[in-house]
Amino acid sequence: MQRLRLPEPVDLVVCLLDSLNYLDEPADCPAAFRRVWQALTPGGVFLFDINTPYKLKELDGQVFLDETENSYCVWRAEFDAAENRCYYGIDLFRRQGALWTRSFEQHCEYAYEPQTLEKWLTEAGFARVVQYGDCALRAPQAAEQRIYFAAYKE
Repeated sequence: MQRLRLPEPVDLVVCLLDSLNYLDEPADCPAAFRRVWQALTPGGVFLFDINTPYKLKELDGQVFLDETENSYCVWRAEFDAAENRCYYGIDLFRRQGALWTRSFEQHCEYAYEPQTLEKWLTEAGFARVVQYGDCALRAPQAAEQRIYFAAYKE
């Protein structure tokens, strides 16, 4: 994201499913915002969402299971307060005939504070930034799981 380059400006940039949280080095986020601003036409809009720090902290120690006839998934989350990051370990078992194969993924999400993101958006050149609660056209609440942003370039 911090290296985004488009051949010509666009009216809308959309970045969903907490993709921004995957920029797990905070210094990369302002660079990404500057690139998005450069990619937009005047009057363009940047829409994105984040998993909130509240949600990522609440995931600490949680284990999720998903099972079907041909797959079994174990998903564990750990929040590291010193690093301000949530780590997800995902074990996936898939049936292949009479045998099962195992694969593993580790994901890491940074817990960005919404005020910090708004500051970086403004510094990148966005004229107006609006935050919305999870699936609601209202300001985010204290215990919001996800926040949606709309940043406008003038």
